[in-house]
Amino acid sequence: MLTDYHCRHRESLEHATTGEAHILWVGNFNRHHPLWDSPEDTRLFTNEAMDAAKKLIEAVMKVGLESVLPSRIPMHKHNVTKRWSRLDQVFLSAQSNEMLTTCSTLPE
Repeated sequence: MLTDYHCRHRESLEHATTGEAHILWVGNFNRHHPLWDSPEDTRLFTNEAMDAAKKLIEAVMKVGLESVLPSRIPMHKHNVTKRWSRLDQVFLSAQSNEMLTTCSTLPE
């Protein structure tokens, strides 16, 4: 849905009256992938999970965004396993990324 919206509104999203617009996708995408979760936590990387993450990665690439939240930052502790994983993501346009000084989480 994000990719579709972005493509349909590309002109207004990418060009503000003062120059290039800043684009930010942030949220609980609930997608697991070794690019951002701990690669050792293989229970997260089912075929279904990898297919879903692939769709997110392709969507981000299609609209030209970059991941800015560093890999392996924990943010969700599973109620049963007590293992930490990563559900949230932050993606920015290149011109926004140049202005970013830090991107982190507060798991507590």
